[in-house]
Amino acid sequence: MNMSLKECKVECLKNCSCTTYANSDIRAGGSGCSLWFGDLNDIREFPEGDTIQDVYIQMAASEPADTITLTQSIGEGQTLVSTGQSFELGFFTPGKSKNRYIGIWYKNSPTAVLWVANRKNPITDSSGVLTIRKDGNLVLLNQAKIIIWSSNLSKVAGNSVAQLLDSGNLVLRDGSGSFLWQSFDFPSDTQFAGMKIGWELKTGLNRYLSSWRSADDPSPGDFTYRNDIHGLPQLVLRDGTSKKQFRSGPWNGLRFSGVPLLSRRHFKAFFVYTTEESYYMYENNEKSFITRLTLNESGLLQRLILNEGSSEWSVLYTVQKENVTVMAVVVLTVFAELMIRRCAIVWWGLFQNLHKNGMY
Repeated sequence: MNMSLKECKVECLKNCSCTTYANSDIRAGGSGCSLWFGDLNDIREFPEGDTIQDVYIQMAASEPADTITLTQSIGEGQTLVSTGQSFELGFFTPGKSKNRYIGIWYKNSPTAVLWVANRKNPITDSSGVLTIRKDGNLVLLNQAKIIIWSSNLSKVAGNSVAQLLDSGNLVLRDGSGSFLWQSFDFPSDTQFAGMKIGWELKTGLNRYLSSWRSADDPSPGDFTYRNDIHGLPQLVLRDGTSKKQFRSGPWNGLRFSGVPLLSRRHFKAFFVYTTEESYYMYENNEKSFITRLTLNESGLLQRLILNEGSSEWSVLYTVQKENVTVMAVVVLTVFAELMIRRCAIVWWGLFQNLHKNGMY
């Protein structure tokens, strides 16, 4: 083919089977084009002169990985992406800070960071590496190879693998596939679908939300949202360790008694209380939207929703200091649901009366 190297490249990229391209003869200003469709078994040599021939190999783009192993790690500019492309894990810098952290976010909404590994210990340069050590721990190292954060396993585990699941849970498995550690056991400021807030009563594990210190600092702030198991279990928003800002009231089988009736269209809530555990959890009802519960640095607890195809989060309701502010759209939806149910009851009663009198 008589064409320039640039034209040769375009021609190769047009064909998925093309693996390599080069000028076929660059002697005396030659401008031919050679394309390879398979193994490089016919590379030509030009014995005359000292001309060096450049060969350009087209590399296939690899899919983002969702796992870290002993031989694989991630550094700056690299991420893990869950199999279903829902969640992403990588390095980020919050707000105006210059520090670096490992976080998890929704892949289609990277500004909403859901979980932070090294909340208390930032990396101050851009040379961090998330990797697995020979003892099985998932660790974050700085430029000096000092451990900044660790999964801190209680015992040595061989052949462990870290994986970002499509639930957004970062898990560490042993060689048999059993969980050694999971990020869902150590929430940051956000609860999302499938994550529990509450206790494993036998082990004493307590999962709760804690606000960021500020928009620039994800270290634990002043506010927490916990499952209080003293008396009848309920969720409590606190400022500090003791000052209660809001109580959900006990669970009545459908909802917390201290929270206004909300539409169940967006999510389904669960509360489990047994001799082994006590926790609150929810699941999204549809795939056309996602919701999250976030406790911000000002102590506002907000339920937010992101509709499919949108980049803007909307507030469903806000909790602060014994008050629950519910957005009008939720109230109207609940009102509409109640009216539909009431109308259905009225029409059913009318139908029964007509049928009883032989009129229908």
